[in-house]
Amino acid sequence: MIVDEQDLLEALARLELEGGDCLDLEAKTFSEYSRDALGQTLSAFANLPSGGTILLGVNPVAVVGIQDPREQIQALVSQARQGFSTEILVDVRSIELEGRTVVVANVQEVPTNAKPCRWKENGASYLRQYDGDYRMSFQEEQ
Repeated sequence: MIVDEQDLLEALARLELEGGDCLDLEAKTFSEYSRDALGQTLSAFANLPSGGTILLGVNPVAVVGIQDPREQIQALVSQARQGFSTEILVDVRSIELEGRTVVVANVQEVPTNAKPCRWKENGASYLRQYDGDYRMSFQEEQ
């Protein structure tokens, strides 16, 4: 869980070491909130033991920041609470680094009896493997 500047610096170092996203850490560079870009990742992290963290305003080598973090936080929380078969709990905060704002979304795992967590947009559930989100097969959902 990333809660302060020090945690964020450690996560950025991990992204650099890994060469990009990894199992429980996803960096997104876009400055406008995108439901489609986050739907699969929210589902995958909610289905992952211990969840995961999404960093908005970061690429693997630099902090690029985002505009209007408050609006993007509201949109992300709304999607997490209403856009899935079960409510996804997220701890969301903005952290200032190098004069730029990064939005950090710590996604919690949903309870076992609520899995798989399905994205309402397409009815699919996702899992996380290495640095990607993949649609679950019927066997994986079981």
